[in-house]
Amino acid sequence: MPVTIQVHRSPNSSPSRDVPLKFPFESLVVSLSLLFTGPTSLRPAYKPIPANLTPLRAFCLSQIEGSCPSSPCSPPSRSRCSPCMGCSWSSEAAEPPPPVAMALNDGVGKLPAMGYNTWNAYHCDINETVILQTAKLMKSLGLADLGYDHVNIDDCYAEKNRSADGFILGLTGHPLDLDCRCSGFPVGKAGIYSDSGWFTCQLYPGSFQNEERDAQTFVDWGFDYLKYDNCAVPFDDVIRQGMVGKFQRMADAIAKVAKSSGKPPLRFSLCQWGREQPWLWAREFGQSWRTTDDIGPHWDAVTSIINQNSFYAWASDFYGHNDMDILEVGNGDLTFEESKTHFTAWALMKSPLLIGTDLPSITSESLEILTNKEIIAINQDPVVGTGVTPFRWGINPDWTLNASYPAQYWSGKSQNGTVFMLLNFFDEPADMFFSLTESPWIRAGRQYSVRDLWAHTNNGTAVRNFTAKAVPPHGVAALLLQDAGDEPGGIYPPCAVIEWCMAPNGTRLHLSAEEHVRTPWYLTSEPEILVDVGVDAVRGGGGVVGESVSCHKAECALVAEERAVTSCSNNRVTIKRRVIGKLRR
Repeated sequence: MPVTIQVHRSPNSSPSRDVPLKFPFESLVVSLSLLFTGPTSLRPAYKPIPANLTPLRAFCLSQIEGSCPSSPCSPPSRSRCSPCMGCSWSSEAAEPPPPVAMALNDGVGKLPAMGYNTWNAYHCDINETVILQTAKLMKSLGLADLGYDHVNIDDCYAEKNRSADGFILGLTGHPLDLDCRCSGFPVGKAGIYSDSGWFTCQLYPGSFQNEERDAQTFVDWGFDYLKYDNCAVPFDDVIRQGMVGKFQRMADAIAKVAKSSGKPPLRFSLCQWGREQPWLWAREFGQSWRTTDDIGPHWDAVTSIINQNSFYAWASDFYGHNDMDILEVGNGDLTFEESKTHFTAWALMKSPLLIGTDLPSITSESLEILTNKEIIAINQDPVVGTGVTPFRWGINPDWTLNASYPAQYWSGKSQNGTVFMLLNFFDEPADMFFSLTESPWIRAGRQYSVRDLWAHTNNGTAVRNFTAKAVPPHGVAALLLQDAGDEPGGIYPPCAVIEWCMAPNGTRLHLSAEEHVRTPWYLTSEPEILVDVGVDAVRGGGGVVGESVSCHKAECALVAEERAVTSCSNNRVTIKRRVIGKLRR
C-alpha cells in the first residue's frame, strides 16, 4: 500500500557552520509507493560440486540445472571441454573451491535495481529542486514506466554532526523526521546512502556503531533502498571483524528493524569497491555488491569494468547482483556507440541500472539508449536470473586480463531464447563471427532466428554460425537467437561441431583430437571447389583417398582430395581438391 511522508523545516533552525546550506528541506514533499514481493524460501545459489572432484574455474559453480558453463574450461592440463563447452571434472588434488554464500532471499531485490542515483551528475550539489525535478523527469520522460522506479540520494544530504541523542540530522539542523507522511513524489520508491565507517566518503556521519538506529531512521523516513559505502574504516572492532563483518553489522540491523517494525527490509546495496571478492559472500547480506572501484565517464573506465567482471559475471542471479556502478550514459566524452556498449554490458550482465546523468539536459541519443525496451527486458527477465558470460575472449587467449581488450564474445539464457553480446574494442568496424555451438545454450543440429536488439529487426536465420557485419568501433551487437527447428538437410560436414564428427564405425571423420581439440577450429564457410592440380601418381584407382588440413596463418581449409588417373603411360593423375569447409581459430 502507498505510504506518504512530509517534512518541514523549523523556522528557527539554522544551517551548520561546517557546510553551506545545500539541502533546504522546507516544503519538500516526497511520496513513496512501496511495492514488495512476498518472501520465499532460501535456496542454494549453485549446484553442489561432485564429491572428490576439483572445479576448473569458479564460473563452473554458477551454472544451474546441470547446464554447461559459458566459457571453455581451463586449465587444459586438467581437463578439456565438451562440444557444449561444459566442464569436465578432474580428481587431481588441488585447492578446495572458494565457498559461495546462499542468496539472501528476504522478499526484496529479486531483479536488478533500476532508477536514478544523484552522485555521477551532482556529487554533493544536491538540493530539493534537483531531487524533485529529477523525479518528475523520470516520470515525464517515460523512464519510470520502463522500470526506473527509484530516485536514490547519495552522499552529502546530512549535517556533519549527529544530534545529541545520536540521530542523523538533515542540513536544516533538525532530524529529517519524515515520519512516513508525504505525497506527490512522481516515482514510486526512494533510496538513501550511508557508510560502514565512522564517516561517509565526504566526511558526513557514517553508521558504524549506529547501524540499528540508522536503519530504523531510514525506514521511518520511507526509504526502501540503502547504498552502504566503505570509507573511514575504524582501527578497532571492524578491523578485527574484516570486510565481511562490518557489512554484516548493517545487514543484521536491517533484518532486526524489519522484524520489529513489520515493514519489508531495506534493499541493501553493498558499495565495497570489489574488495575481498564480494561475489563469493555478499549475497548472504544484500541484493547487490560493487565489483570494482568507481566508474568514470570515459571509455577506459567502461572497458576496465567489463574486463574485471568477465571473470565473475557468473555470480549474478536472482536476489544477488554484481553492481558495475552507476551508469555514465550521457556523461563525459563517451560516444554514442561507446554508451550503447556500456549500457548493453551492464544490462545483459544483470547489473543494477541506475541512471547518473543530468536529466534536464539529457540528449535524445542518451534517452534512446536508456529506454531500449528489448535490452531492459533481458535485464529484468523474471524467469532467468543469470546474465551473459564469455564463451570466447576473441583477440586475446581465453582468461586474459586486459583492460583495453576484454572478452568479446558473450552469451546467456533468457526466457525467450539465447542472448549474444559481441563487443568490438577496436578503432575500426569489425565483422564478428561465431559458431552457434560455442555457446552452451545452443543445441547442435538446430537453426535459429536472429533478432537485433538495437536495430529492432529480424535478421534471418542462422545455421551453425553467424557473422555480425560491421560492428562499429567500440560498438556492440546484441542478438536474441530463438530456436527455429531442425537445420536444413545436406549440410556438410554432417555434424555441427566439426572437431567431434565421427564416422558410423567410430573413427574420426575430420580432425584428430590430438591435433585440433587442444586448439579448436571453427567452421566458417560452405564447401567450394579449388582448381585442379597435377602431381605424381600413386598406383591404383581414383576416388576420394583422404582428407587433410591446409593452413595459412590463422585460416585453414579442410580438404578432401579426389584423385583420378588421366594417363596410365606416365602415371600422372589429376587431384581435385574440394574444400569441405574453411576453418578459423
